[in-house]
Amino acid sequence: MNSILDEPNFLVFGSTAIAATDSQRTRATAGRLEATPHNYIHNFVNGDMGGYMSPLDPIFWLHHNNIERLWVQWTFDRDRDNPADRAWLDREFTEFCDENGNPVSTSVAFGALYPVLSYRYDDVGPGSAASPSARMTRKAAEERDTRKAQSGALIRSEV
Repeated sequence: MNSILDEPNFLVFGSTAIAATDSQRTRATAGRLEATPHNYIHNFVNGDMGGYMSPLDPIFWLHHNNIERLWVQWTFDRDRDNPADRAWLDREFTEFCDENGNPVSTSVAFGALYPVLSYRYDDVGPGSAASPSARMTRKAAEERDTRKAQSGALIRSEV
């Protein structure tokens, strides 16, 4: 896992191209995070992951939260940026439904803000692989994340 998280280039870590709608079946677009821990777990667990009910499966939900945690760790713990390319940021995902079954869509740009808008992971922050005494405090990590979001660094890329 460290070799994946140590990859500085987003195009290798996250994605080699902007995926078509059915990105689950487009291997050419998969970066190391998608191709390795994400797809391996889906293949290992098996079953129908393409249906609208699959996110209600606790294993599916936990697996995708772990992938998000790894992405947050790559972004914040390793101090890296997501791409700023408008084609990537404006990519719209339309295959979702709200709690009432109505079609909804979301964009990559909105998803890039999830770490600031939602979950906080205990093991994300400078030194998270080190001993607990070397970890950044939650308050300091939140302040850093807020500064990074306000500066636009969440969606800026050096690649």
